[in-house]
Amino acid sequence: MFGSYLNLVMSLLCLDVFVFSQQNEKKNLTATTNNLPQIVRQRLLEDALLPCNSSNGTDLELIEWWYKRIGGVYIGAFNATSRHVHTNWTKDGAYQIADNGSLIIHNVRRELVERYECLSKFLNGNQTRNSILLRLDFSFWYAPEPFSLFYGSCIFALIFCVASFLLNIFGF
Repeated sequence: MFGSYLNLVMSLLCLDVFVFSQQNEKKNLTATTNNLPQIVRQRLLEDALLPCNSSNGTDLELIEWWYKRIGGVYIGAFNATSRHVHTNWTKDGAYQIADNGSLIIHNVRRELVERYECLSKFLNGNQTRNSILLRLDFSFWYAPEPFSLFYGSCIFALIFCVASFLLNIFGF
């Protein structure tokens, strides 16, 4: 009983089909927001590419990027009609907006790990807002490479235990 209930809850949480739509009564515009953010994982000190999912539309006018730590900081925009990129804030050269409207984050480090938001504005007045979470990828630490941190720490622990065992046995 509990297992089937848990499976139902997990399946509802993992679906990315729930889209929240609001009608603006003054202009009859639609603002769409995806409830579940996309997660982009990148290794430390490598470049990350954050795509704007709505950047493939034919009536796309503008893509804005926001750094959403507290409140929000405007990073810049890509004007799809003029193909012009405007950057307002680069955070020491870390941010760059690509020619397709994607956000490139150079040399990913801890202070850049946060939620980013892509706001797409269309010619008909509709807007789409997508949240993207940038996270550091530490999975390579546990990769089956002979010189990875995981295997190195295991070998060190084994050598340390053998050495302390031999010291205890032989009384040094």
